Amino acid sequence: MRLRALRPLAALALVLAVAACSDTPTQPAGDSLACNTTVGNIAPGDTVTGILTVESCRFSDGTRADIWRLTLAAPAIITIDMTSTDVDPFLIVRDSTGFLIAQDDDGAGSPNARITHGFAAGTYYIIANTYYQNEYGSYELSIE
Repeated sequence: MRLRALRPLAALALVLAVAACSDTPTQPAGDSLACNTTVGNIAPGDTVTGILTVESCRFSDGTRADIWRLTLAAPAIITIDMTSTDVDPFLIVRDSTGFLIAQDDDGAGSPNARITHGFAAGTYYIIANTYYQNEYGSYELSIE
């Protein structure tokens, strides 16, 4: 009897382990992206520049986004800043299963976004998004 009760739990653990190993951003329903490709990798200490265009990934609300992959070998507290003079930055961080970790609009002073968070080792997706629909232009993303 005890072994039967453990089987569903073991199956669930396997499904969760496989999902956690995924290397593509999976977005929950309602926040789906038109694409699941990353524009590049980013690491603590990096600053990158991106440009949101009509060809960028598109959220269901009509905003555009670039997806950056962050892989941490060890737990860390990091700060992610998104600044721009062209768009109103909106930052989103999801884990490798698509689970929302954090999001921010004006944390670095309006209109710039900032997220400071303690992360476990693993892969995360930094989504450089805009607050408003149909905003296009350059931005800077930095991680400390």
